[in-house]
Amino acid sequence: VCLVAGAQSAPLVARFDPANGVLPTPNNLLFAGSVDGTLNIPVADPSDPASATVQALNALDGFSTTGPMIATFSSALDPASLVAGVTVRLFEVELENPVLNPATDSPFAVTRVVQELNGEIDFTVNLLATDPAQSTIEILPLRPLKPKTGYMVALTDGILGQASAAPAFPDLTYIFARYERGPLINPDGSSRFANLSDSQAQALEPIRRLVVAQEHAAASAGLRKAHIVLSWSFMTESTDDALRAIRAGLTALPFTLAPTGLDTASVQGAGLADIYTGTLQLPYYLDAPTLIPTVVLTTRWRGANEAEITRYNPQPVAPQTLSIPVLASMPNAASGQSQPASGWPVVLFQHGITRNRTDLLALADSLAAAGLAAVAIDLPLHGITDSDNPFYNATMERTFNLDLINNETGAPGPDGLIDPSGTHFLNLASLLTARDNLRQGVADLLQLAASLEQAGFDTNQVGFVGHSFGAIVGVPLLAVDDGLIGPASLVMPGGGIAKLLESSASFGPQIQASLAATGLIPGTSAYESYFRAAQQVLDAGDAINYAQAAADKHPTHLVEIIGPPPDQTIPNSVPGAPLSGTEPLLQTMELNSAGTTQNDSNGLHIAVRFLSGAHSSLLDPGPDAEVTIEMQQQIVGFLASAGTLLPIDNTSIVFQP
Repeated sequence: VCLVAGAQSAPLVARFDPANGVLPTPNNLLFAGSVDGTLNIPVADPSDPASATVQALNALDGFSTTGPMIATFSSALDPASLVAGVTVRLFEVELENPVLNPATDSPFAVTRVVQELNGEIDFTVNLLATDPAQSTIEILPLRPLKPKTGYMVALTDGILGQASAAPAFPDLTYIFARYERGPLINPDGSSRFANLSDSQAQALEPIRRLVVAQEHAAASAGLRKAHIVLSWSFMTESTDDALRAIRAGLTALPFTLAPTGLDTASVQGAGLADIYTGTLQLPYYLDAPTLIPTVVLTTRWRGANEAEITRYNPQPVAPQTLSIPVLASMPNAASGQSQPASGWPVVLFQHGITRNRTDLLALADSLAAAGLAAVAIDLPLHGITDSDNPFYNATMERTFNLDLINNETGAPGPDGLIDPSGTHFLNLASLLTARDNLRQGVADLLQLAASLEQAGFDTNQVGFVGHSFGAIVGVPLLAVDDGLIGPASLVMPGGGIAKLLESSASFGPQIQASLAATGLIPGTSAYESYFRAAQQVLDAGDAINYAQAAADKHPTHLVEIIGPPPDQTIPNSVPGAPLSGTEPLLQTMELNSAGTTQNDSNGLHIAVRFLSGAHSSLLDPGPDAEVTIEMQQQIVGFLASAGTLLPIDNTSIVFQP
C-alpha cells in the first residue's frame, strides 16, 4: 500500500498506462488481437489517409531492428543519469511466440535472458530531441538488432529527475502489473484491490503475467526487481526471409544477348568493349500497370491468398513474368583480351536511383581491358526514357512509360512526357511499396545471376559492382546469395534508408517539402515518428540489416567519399541516427580501412575513403578525373583477382588510416 501511495506522489514516474495508450515502445502489447502474426496497432479510421503509416506497420511481423526504444517520464530527466548498460538495460530474450506455439497461455511472455547487450557498444541512450519537456528517453541501437528475436528493456531507479535529483519511481499501473502474489482478479472476475476496478483488473491481468515474467528474467541476469521502474519486451521483425525463399527456389529463366554492332567508342569511350542488348525473363512480385497506371504507387508483395509476407508466410507470389531489357559489354580485339574457353568472366552492374542501365558503359572499357564482360539491368521502375537513345526498348522499359507527374514541376498530373527514371521507386507515401521495390531489385539481380550461363558467361567468375542505391540493393543480394556471385565492389552505399534520405543534400529537401505538404514539419514529434515508422517498414529492404552476412560471404571493397566536401547524395553519417549512412554500413560489415595496395589470398574486406571527388565520380570524371581513374582501377583489380588484390595507386587522394 505504501508503494502505491509513493507512486501517486513521486516527483518522477516512469509512465505506464496501457488503457490510455501510454506505453513504452516498441511493445509486444501491440500484437494484441492479431490473427496472422502481424502487428495490430489500433486504427481509428482505416479510410483516413493519415492512418496509412500505421496500416503499413500492421503488415509487419515485428518491430524495427534499427529503430529506437522510447519511454516517457512524468517530468524532466537528468541526462547524466541515463547510462546505457547501467540505468538503462537491454537484454536479448526468448519469448513465447503464440504463432509458433498456439497452445501457450502466456503469449509473448519472456522465458529467459539469452544475453545482455553492452552499453555504448550495442546501444546508447539519450533524451529525445523532439520532446521540449526533456522527459522522454530514446534508446538507439548502435548495431542492428537480430531479426525475429525477442528483446527486453529494463529502466532502473538510477534514472534521476532534473530538478529534484529524485530517483524514478514506477507508475501506479506498473506497480499493479508487477504484482507477484497471484492474479489481480478473483475467480468470479472481480478485482482483488479496492483502488482497481473490475474492468481495470481484468484488462491488466494478462499484462501482469508479462511484467512478472520480465522481472523474473531480469532478476536471473542480476538486476534486482526492486530497482526496476519500468520494463517491457518486443519482438523484432523478419528481414531476409522472403529473399531467402526466392533464392532457394531460383531456376534459370530465358536470357538472350545479341550484338548491336556498336562498341564503346560510339558512347565516347575508348572502344575496348562491344555493346550487346538482350532480354531477361524474371518473376515480377509487384503489380505491373497494365490497366491502372497508378497501381505502381501502392502495389506490394503478397503471398498466396493475398496474405502479407512474413516469417510465417515468406514466399511472395509473382502476378506475372516480365521480359526486361539487358545491356552488356564484352571485351573486343582492341582490348587485347581473348575470350576463355569457359566464357568471359562477368560483372553484374547495378546503377543508382534515377539512373539507368546505360551507366554501365562508363565502366565498360576499364573492365574490358582486364578481360571482364559486364551485364546491367534497370532497378524496378527505372529505365531509358529517351526514345532517341539507341538502347531504348519501347515495349520493355520498366518505367512502363508512365506519365503521372509534370516533369518540370514534379506536380501530380500528366504532361505528355515519360516520367524520369526512378521517379516512383522510393514512394514514401506508400512505405510498403518502397520496401518492396527495393526487394524486387534484389530478386531481379538474383534471377540475372541464376541465368548467366544461358548467355555463355563463365558462371564460376561472377563479380558485382553497385553504385549508390545499386550498391544498397547489392548488400542484401550478397547476403542471401549462396554461390552465384563472388567478389563485390560497393560504391557509395549506405544504411538506415529513412534518415539517410532525409539527411541527403540531394534528396532531403524534396522529401521534406513533400512531407510538409501533409503537415509533417521537421523538428516536430509527428515528423520524427513518421521517419521511425518508415525505417521500420523499410528494414526488410535496408542494407544495414544484411551488412554482416554480405561481408561474411563475399570479398568486399567499399568506396566512400569523405572529401571535403563529403558525399552529397548518400551521407556518410547522420546526427542522431547511428545506423544511417555509409560509415555505419561499413562498420557493421567490419571492413578495414586501407590507403595502400592490399593482398589477401583468403579475400579482402576493405573500405577506401576518397579525399576528393563526388557521388558521380565512379562514372563521371568531371568532378575529379584522378578519382574516377583510381576508383575504376581499384574495382577492376579487385574483381579480376577474385577479391584477393586491391590495387591503390594514387595514394594522395585516399585517406591513410
